[in-house]
Parts: sequence; C-alpha cells; structure tokens
Amino acid sequence: EGDSPCAVVHIDHLSADVCCRRFNSAELLGKPWITLAIDAFTRLVLGFWLSMLAPSHAGVMMALRDMIRRHGRLPLMTITDGGSEFRSERVQKYLARYGC
Repeated sequence: EGDSPCAVVHIDHLSADVCCRRFNSAELLGKPWITLAIDAFTRLVLGFWLSMLAPSHAGVMMALRDMIRRHGRLPLMTITDGGSEFRSERVQKYLARYGC
C-alpha cells in the first residue's frame, strides 16, 4: 500500500497486554490503550499515544500531533476502521484543514 513514505497512514487503537498500577501501591489501574499511526509503505510507527482513557478523538489527535512533532508533516491519506472517534467533527475538520 502507498507509493511513498507518509502517503498512506493507518490509525487504530489497541489495548496493551500489561496492567498498570499506582506508584508505591498494589492498586491496579487497568490496561492502557495505545493509538498507533503506522505508515503503509514502510510499516513504521510514525506516531503514537498511550493513555489509560478509552479510545476517543483526543487519542487520534494526539497520535497525529506526535506524527507532526516527529516528522513535520501529516499523511496524504489516513485509513481508519470507521469508529466514532475517527468520524468526530474535530478530527474531520483537522485533517481537512491540512488537505489530508
């Protein structure tokens, strides 16, 4: 997929296979969620976001922000699974503003 790096990026969420606990305590907080932006051409992770909160538009925006911080650009096309967090108005407007 994709004919050059940063042309097509897949973004999705997954639950990590680890449990987090409070510092100096036995209280478990649960499993963190990871939002990944993976380049379709190189299969490299271009941006990510780790959070204890459930997947949301904020996680998508933070993964895109991390991608810009690391690589200085947004992809030409973004592919998602069509979840409600990807269809949010904020994400759609942000990607449209930068021609993605």
